[in-house]
Amino acid sequence: MSSALEPIKLGSIMAEEEPYLRHVEKDVLIPKIMRIKSREICLEKVDAFTRCCKDSGILMVVKCREENSELKECLTKLYKDPIFYNQCKQQYLEEREKFWRTGVPTQLCEIENDNPPVASCLM
Repeated sequence: MSSALEPIKLGSIMAEEEPYLRHVEKDVLIPKIMRIKSREICLEKVDAFTRCCKDSGILMVVKCREENSELKECLTKLYKDPIFYNQCKQQYLEEREKFWRTGVPTQLCEIENDNPPVASCLM
């Protein structure tokens, strides 16, 4: 029979469970990492589409269909890949853990060049 004052062993339980993610982490921050990494992975297609748009001007809607399709296919393939999602999730969790330990905002808070570092993005 266990005592009501007996300590609860959360350490072993927490280590085995999936880390808790808030709605904003799952639906905003991790997808933001995915978008940035996917643009780096599909850089060749991003550059081709950008170049086509700059060269075509107003007619880009008609002239850049092929480049747009290739870019969309590359990005969609990554967005739907569970392995890629888990890699980005792991990166986020590592950055969050580092922030919790040090209190120093990490690159995640500065993902967009225009955004100033915001410590609350990892809290």
